[in-house]
Amino acid sequence: MGTGLVALMLRRPMTVIIAYLVMGIALVLVQSWRSAEKIKEAAVMEAASSYSVAITTFRNFYSSNVVTPAQRGGVEVSHEYRTRDGAIPLPATLTIDMAEELSADHGERRFRLYSDDPFPWRAGRKLDTFETEALAAVKADPSQPFVRTARIDGRDYVRYATAVKMGESCVACHNAREDSPRRDWKVGDVRGVQQVTLPLPDTSGLLLRNMLESSVSLAVLAGFGLLAIGLLFRNLKTSLAESRRLAAVAEERNVELNEAKIAAERLSRAKSEFLANMSHELRTPLNAIIGFAEIMKDARLSGARPNVEYATDIHQSGLHLLNIINDVLDMAKIEAGRVGLDEEIFVLDDEVAGALRMVSARAEDRDLVIESHIEPGLPPIHADRRMIKQILLNLLSNAVKFTPSGGRVEVAARRAADGGMAITVADTGIGIAEQDLERVLQPFAQVDSGLARRYEGTGLGLPICKALAELHGGTVTIASTLGRGTTVTVHIAAERVHRKAA
Repeated sequence: MGTGLVALMLRRPMTVIIAYLVMGIALVLVQSWRSAEKIKEAAVMEAASSYSVAITTFRNFYSSNVVTPAQRGGVEVSHEYRTRDGAIPLPATLTIDMAEELSADHGERRFRLYSDDPFPWRAGRKLDTFETEALAAVKADPSQPFVRTARIDGRDYVRYATAVKMGESCVACHNAREDSPRRDWKVGDVRGVQQVTLPLPDTSGLLLRNMLESSVSLAVLAGFGLLAIGLLFRNLKTSLAESRRLAAVAEERNVELNEAKIAAERLSRAKSEFLANMSHELRTPLNAIIGFAEIMKDARLSGARPNVEYATDIHQSGLHLLNIINDVLDMAKIEAGRVGLDEEIFVLDDEVAGALRMVSARAEDRDLVIESHIEPGLPPIHADRRMIKQILLNLLSNAVKFTPSGGRVEVAARRAADGGMAITVADTGIGIAEQDLERVLQPFAQVDSGLARRYEGTGLGLPICKALAELHGGTVTIASTLGRGTTVTVHIAAERVHRKAA
């Protein structure tokens, strides 16, 4: 089919182009008509929804803030309020009467309240097919409106029905009335249906006129386009062979590139999956080594001091190796998308204190001062407690590791200007050069202050903190001066800060 079309275009190009232009114009016009109809229906639907929400809001306000206080004051609430001196209308009665007044001014806008448990004075009302289906639909799923278009008196309308649910004041009133059809109502029960009926505007004349104008404009543009195409088409024949040759070469290159891309993605997935799944194979023997080393450390069991020293070395080396493997595995799981949040509400003070306890021994060995400044009255946060503690521990461990003896490490937490929370860990350590600030947030990157590596580690502490913070919708920023210290700030998003009910 493709070869035949090309042959036809070579023999009678203008005929083919004109045919395509005509079909294109027709498709554009049809699509414009459909789009206009959809926009019209969407606008009416939005208007019906807004009207329904406004009536519901008014009825709820009237029921809670007018009817309930009035009843406590002995005022009669009745559907016959017009004939009873001093009485005020029931919420449903007021809503219906108000809607009728509005319909009198805007006759095409209609409103109805109906139920399958009506009061006696409304028991004679008949429901049509739409209203029966609407009742069943909103009872099955009160959260969704029931919407249909219908032809009424020769005109198209949108019928928009939503559930009317019982509030506290409604339940108290209905269950206490002697004429109530039911007295076992509960808060949240579907009392009935609130229906708004709005007409679809008749825009067919305007659409036809616009389409005609568009058709004329398109025809003029098409005429000029055909003239230009006719002048250019001659060049197409001479360049067609070259284009085919280039297309073949490009296709061949695309196939090669696609195959290379697939191979690279396969290797990347294999790497991530391998690292993410090797936890059991690596951690189990390391845990055994560390366990036996701990037994050897006990001089009462070994009976020989050199064994204690050897066991200590084994134990420390094993712990160091386990920390490295844990970092690598954590980073691999993050890259493989296998890290999920186990969220809960907790206060940050406890996690800061726990992290400080875990690094205090190393800080004392290095003669460092650790200070904590937590803003009083910080609200709880909604996050993964384990991940937040891991962020704090990684930052504090880095600060202790890269701060010389006699230095200071400070951890602080405060409310941020945007309503979120800022956690900072500052040290007086070796610092980071400005050109290296971005690199330290990349996996396996580590900045050395000399020709030889003086600090152990994988370089994954800050990248893991950054990844865990981003999983919570937060950020990590670094400010540092070489030779004077580093400050790392973790920003927790405002939506993570738990606000206690007033």
